[in-house]
Amino acid sequence: MNALHADGIRVYVADLDDAGVPPEHVPLTTPVCLWFGAEMVGPSPIAHSLADGVMTLPMRGLAQSLNVSVAAALSLRPVAEAARTLHGAAALLPAEQHAAIWQDWRNRAGRNRRDITGE
Repeated sequence: MNALHADGIRVYVADLDDAGVPPEHVPLTTPVCLWFGAEMVGPSPIAHSLADGVMTLPMRGLAQSLNVSVAAALSLRPVAEAARTLHGAAALLPAEQHAAIWQDWRNRAGRNRRDITGE
């Protein structure tokens, strides 16, 4: 998290907290990282102490936690949409960086497939 801060990125931990802001209110005036912890335990106390804020998904009913992938999806969509509305194309990765990340992901997926299937 210190490296993110050094790069000028604000960090919001995703956790249940009465003082937390919903995804739609995460400040987007500077780059932001949403930090998700492990399921059932959430972000560590150290992550909380280093974070710039807390982002909380409003929960209704009896459930007080979500699978981390579900929580990420429900959080990232409104934040990404708000960033695109606020910053336009500047909210997106530059095409060259996007292509490099995509190729890296494809390379890893290919290696993992071979590891799993032996092909």
